[in-house]
Amino acid sequence: MLQMSVVYRLRRDVLWSDGTPLTARDAILGYKMALAANPNVWATQSYEALDDYTVRWTGWPGYTDLNYHYPGIFYLPFPQHVWGPDAWKKASVLSESEVDPLGWGPFVLDEWVKGEYIHLVRNPFYFRADEGLPHLDEVTFRFIESSDQVLEAVVEGGCDIVPDTGDYEELRADLSALMDAESQGLYNVAYLRGKPLWLEFGIDTYRNRPDWFSDVRVRRAFAYCIDRQSIADETFHRQSTVWDVYLPFDHPLYAGKELTVYHYDPQKGNRLLDELGWTDRDGDGIRENEAGEPFSVTLGFGTSFEQPIVEAIQQDLRNCGVNVQRQSGVSLLDLYNRQFDLALTVGAAVPEACRIFMSSSIPTEEDLWAGRNVSGYTNPAFDAACGQALAAWPGTEDYINGHRRAQVIFSQELPALPLFHIVNVALARPEVKGFNPYLADNELWNIEEIDISVEQ
Repeated sequence: MLQMSVVYRLRRDVLWSDGTPLTARDAILGYKMALAANPNVWATQSYEALDDYTVRWTGWPGYTDLNYHYPGIFYLPFPQHVWGPDAWKKASVLSESEVDPLGWGPFVLDEWVKGEYIHLVRNPFYFRADEGLPHLDEVTFRFIESSDQVLEAVVEGGCDIVPDTGDYEELRADLSALMDAESQGLYNVAYLRGKPLWLEFGIDTYRNRPDWFSDVRVRRAFAYCIDRQSIADETFHRQSTVWDVYLPFDHPLYAGKELTVYHYDPQKGNRLLDELGWTDRDGDGIRENEAGEPFSVTLGFGTSFEQPIVEAIQQDLRNCGVNVQRQSGVSLLDLYNRQFDLALTVGAAVPEACRIFMSSSIPTEEDLWAGRNVSGYTNPAFDAACGQALAAWPGTEDYINGHRRAQVIFSQELPALPLFHIVNVALARPEVKGFNPYLADNELWNIEEIDISVEQ
């Protein structure tokens, strides 16, 4: 049986912030700390030091589904020279190290006032110091609760950067105000592609719930009836786009012209519902089936930020003769028992997201409701395509063809309806240089290269 291993070679010029070399022993201690916290660390059979600067990870036999996750299986090193080789046996070590951490990055902790700020200063042992990095001598992270206080701090100079406003929904919900302030030169705004929103269908629900969506034609009708681009434009001021599948259009594995797409066309949506026998039999604007039961479903959603999106979906479907009732405060965890009609969820944007819709991922009572396929969707051809891709090495023909075929089936079957991506925004004062939040998930990925220009 195929068994994969990955070898990591550590840089020899990296030092802990006390000047001690960072070695493979520290990496092994990091693995043992992770193992102590979770005995079933992901897909790992062994993790060993080959020499002072080389570590080898070995996966479970038969497990090859790493794809782009190689950094994720290099366990965060832990300073063995400070805590000792048996630190993983001491429950207090992890919490103590979080309060007084030792690192190897461009800055080190100087002061931490909980709930107010963390002050960092330049690390004298930083391995890129010969390059003149970091540019800044100190960095202060402030904890600010309200959106108004954040904007005020940026405008008045109390904050130079707001890396991600995701914690401040009021800011994200009012992009027009941010755009106006940017046009006045108060700060620069970066519009970042967040995760996609999905409309999840209860396709195979649990324990005798009404069967609304097992027929793919109903799901397609909903796709035609919802004006996704208009909702995206209204919500995110033309900074977001509609998605056809679980990957964005610029992803190298995106299947493109092979996909079935659903442009806004309520006439098509209405025709599909007519063909299925859902017609307005009593003239009240809501469709009924032959038994006179109205097409009335509940749409669950989580936050107040999502409410305008849900209201727009509700109106679009009402225009197609479907009555939608809103239910707020619904989280993904509430969907695992598969007793819902519709739900607005935050999806994933990676090729491996096809796994979500495999039949093996359906949560059931027997497996304690584990699994992300809350719709209950099942398709053997999709399982085969996604399974082929997940089992193949990245870049191979099986890998590429499997992922593309899975997308094609997804677009035809619509186990969920991709809507559009969330827009996250980052703010920076005009004098900030080198802040480039577009290239990594962490907006401060290049904090050592960020600088502040000072007018002479």
